[in-house]
Amino acid sequence: MEWICFTLKEASKDQKKVVRRWKITEKDAEHFSTRKQNEYGRFMSILSLNRGGRSVLILPETVINAGWCDIAFRIENFINAPKTQEIVGPPRLTETNYPYAKAVQESKWPSKTIHEQM
Repeated sequence: MEWICFTLKEASKDQKKVVRRWKITEKDAEHFSTRKQNEYGRFMSILSLNRGGRSVLILPETVINAGWCDIAFRIENFINAPKTQEIVGPPRLTETNYPYAKAVQESKWPSKTIHEQM
C-alpha cells in the first residue's frame, strides 16, 4: 500500500500527458503502476500479478490535472491510523442458581405488558 501511495504521488507531480510506469517485485507478486490517458482524461492503472491470478485497479483523475495526491493521503492516513481499543463495560452480575424459566417470566419486555392489558 505504501508503494501505491508513492506512485500516486509521483504521477501527480506533473501534468504532462505522457505514459509513466512503475514496477515493484515482492516475494509472491509483482505490482505494476501506469499513468495513462484516453479521451476521458488521465487515469492510473495498478496491476498486481501473483500465482493465483491478477488484480487490476483503475483510478480516474477526479479533476483535470489534479492528480491523485488526495487518494494517496487518505490511504496513508488509513495505514498509519492508531489502533483503537473497544471499550467494554463491566460484566453483568448474575446469580448462578437463578432458573431460566423464572428469568423469562420476570423479564421486562414490552410484550409482557401488552399481554397483561388484554
